[in-house]
Amino acid sequence: MTGKKSKTTAGPEDDDLWQRVTAGVKPLCGRKKAVTADVAAIKRTKPPCVSPAIIKLPPNPPAPGGDAPPAADWRTARRLKKGKTSIEARVDLHGMTQHQAHGALADFIAKSYDSGRRCVLVITGKGRGGLSAGVLRSGVPRWLNQSPNREKIISLTQAASRDGGDGALYVLLKKKR
Repeated sequence: MTGKKSKTTAGPEDDDLWQRVTAGVKPLCGRKKAVTADVAAIKRTKPPCVSPAIIKLPPNPPAPGGDAPPAADWRTARRLKKGKTSIEARVDLHGMTQHQAHGALADFIAKSYDSGRRCVLVITGKGRGGLSAGVLRSGVPRWLNQSPNREKIISLTQAASRDGGDGALYVLLKKKR
C-alpha cells in the first residue's frame, strides 16, 4: 500500500446521493445559506485586465531647496530610529487640510526650536489607503526640507511602531544658538 489517495471525481450518482443527504439540512441559527458556484464557470473566466498606467505611481517631485538635512551621528540616529530618545513635544496633523497642516507644522517647529527642544514627534497619519500614501504623509518630509524648517533640523526618521510607525516622524532639532 502506497498511502496515496486516488484522485476520483464525483459522478452523477454521487451528486444525486449528496442532494438527498443534504435535503433536510437547515443552517444554524444566525448563519446565511452558503452560496454554491459553478467551479467550471469560475475557471473559464479571465481576471480583468489592469492597465499598467493604473498601477504605475507618478514619481515624487524633488524637494525644492537642495539636499536633505544633514544626518545626525550614527549613535544619535540609531537611538532616534529605535525610539530610545525622549520625545519632548508632539503635533498631530490628523484631520487637517494640507494648508492647515503646513502652517501648523511650521509654527510647531519654530516654537519647539525657540524653546530649546531637541526631539519632537510629528504625527501625519497613514492616509486612507489605496495606491499612494496619504497627502500629509508624503508632504510633511518635503515641508521639513524647505526653508525655514530646514535650518532648524538635524535629521528626521520614521517613528517606532509604539509612537505611530509609518504614520509619524521623529524630528531631531538643532540646538538654538
